[in-house]
Amino acid sequence: MRTTLKRFLLTASLVAIAGLVALACENSQPLGPEGNGPLFQLTSDSPFGVTGTGTIQSPPNQRYQQAFGIDIADQNLDGVPEGKLVFEDKNPANRLNSKTLKLRSVSWTSIVAISGCVDAGIEARGMLVVTNTNEQQRFRVIACDNGEPGSGRDVFS
Repeated sequence: MRTTLKRFLLTASLVAIAGLVALACENSQPLGPEGNGPLFQLTSDSPFGVTGTGTIQSPPNQRYQQAFGIDIADQNLDGVPEGKLVFEDKNPANRLNSKTLKLRSVSWTSIVAISGCVDAGIEARGMLVVTNTNEQQRFRVIACDNGEPGSGRDVFS
């Protein structure tokens, strides 16, 4: 299982979502205006959070897609968000136990606002589960709202 997950992590890092899965990617990259980028919208100033969905081609310029959705907020302003994150990789090369690779958040440990985004940005950490194996892993996600939804300039890593 770890070999398959490592191969998946390498593939995922090539399509700008390594931070979601690989836990420690420092370089988030904006997704292009091809219509496949994330669509984020600031939920509010206080409490703060992010809601968004998107798809990324996997590998780049191929027909397979990785799809994700995030809906988290720090409702009581205690630094720990509530909500969920889901991820699915439909590339057959990344199948695990003969099934499409699926990840979902199971708990959150922190959320902070980040600078460098046009409208707003967050960095959140938590635990996810690989639904194919029930293995849990720590993860970090960065979401950056850089304009109107669908403009292709938002960042998700």
